[in-house]
Order: sequence, then C-alpha cells, then structure tokens
Amino acid sequence: FVLSRGCAIDSSLIAVVWQHSLRTGYLAALISLDQRAGQRIIWQSFVGGVLHDIGMLIFLIQQPQIFTSAVNIAQSRSWDLQLVERQMLGSTHAETGANFLARWDVDEVLLTTVACHDDPMKGPHAVFGPWTAVYAANLVEGGGMAQDGDGVIGGEGEAYLTRLGLWDDLPLWQGWMRSIHQLSL
Repeated sequence: FVLSRGCAIDSSLIAVVWQHSLRTGYLAALISLDQRAGQRIIWQSFVGGVLHDIGMLIFLIQQPQIFTSAVNIAQSRSWDLQLVERQMLGSTHAETGANFLARWDVDEVLLTTVACHDDPMKGPHAVFGPWTAVYAANLVEGGGMAQDGDGVIGGEGEAYLTRLGLWDDLPLWQGWMRSIHQLSL
C-alpha cells in the first residue's frame, strides 16, 4: 500500500481497499484457527487476506480511470467484476496481483490464495487451506472497493463450502465479521 503514495488517485479508494484487506486477513486467520489449522496456514491466511486485493491497488495506480470505470460498470449492472476487468484491462485483479507477487518470489501457497480468492475452483479445492479461508473471509467481509463480495455467498460458494464441511460455520464467521467491523480496523 506504500506503493500508492504520490500517485494521482483518490486516497479514500486506497483506504477502502486497505481496510477491507485488513478485515479479510483478520477473519481468514480466525477461520483457519477455528479449523485447527497449523500456525503456518493461519499465518498464510492472514497474509493472503491482506494481500488478496493487491491487484486492485495495481490497477488503481496504473490505470485508475479504466479500473474505476470497470468497477462502476460491474456494480451498476450487477455483472461479474472479473469478466469486466478481463474485457477492459485484459486481466483480473486476482491474476494481476498474483503475477506481481510472483516477481517477488512470494510463497506458492500465497500466490494461489491471491489468484483464487474470488474463484476457489481455480485452485486446490478438495482440502481446506489459506485459499479457502481468504475466499470465505472476502465474501463474508463484503466490503472493498468493488463490492466483489456483498456478504452473500452464491450457489457455487455454497457448494464449495459444503463440500469441505464448512457451510454450517458461515453464521459463526458472519458474527465474527460484525465484531471485526466494530473494531474499525
């Protein structure tokens, strides 16, 4: 997020992405902790949650008008942001973020987590991992600049979480998110 300093973009947009990312990371770590994951997975869940929307930050810095237009179009027409990003920018924020982090030799698990945070079926989806925690936390958090999650998990997300035996935990996570919002991270 330091990379955005000095750029000609609205700082409130950066603040929205930052706050959403912190809350997502915190909730993802709590979800992993609740699943009795090991310390490494809990840490990867937190870091993955903080980094999951770094591609949005890159788009905001490199192509602010095009990205904000893509967000506005997706929101106003209830279209999938990933499809609009691909049409207008040639890549999704998840792919862009993962590609950026790969240049820094970021751990493969974190790359997968960032790349799959909006679509867990693109990654390892048969077992719980940081990608699962970040996917669920991102949707439950419901905020972020693009409202890529509005707090409501659709059919594909329900099937994914059900397959992993996590669907019944959703109300617990939503309660945690309400508490996190009260902390004003």
